[in-house]
Amino acid sequence: MVTLKYNPERFTYILKIKQKVMSIVGRLKGQPVIEESPAADTALTQKEIEFILSTLRDSTFKGSQVVELYNTVLKLQQQHKAQAT
Repeated sequence: MVTLKYNPERFTYILKIKQKVMSIVGRLKGQPVIEESPAADTALTQKEIEFILSTLRDSTFKGSQVVELYNTVLKLQQQHKAQAT
């Protein structure tokens, strides 16, 4: 069994690299480059929240991460519950 450890800084870094690579690929193909503005809709959908919660459930964390994990999961659950109603 493989245990994946979630690292938000690394995930964000990987997403930024992906956006830069896709921008370069778009320029090479002659497609117009569309930059995402920070004001873009960043709200999570029900499906995304469920995915994150299930991924967190199946992950392993260090003791030093427990408090932050608890607070994050609590916020996600509250958001999930609010969207369901």
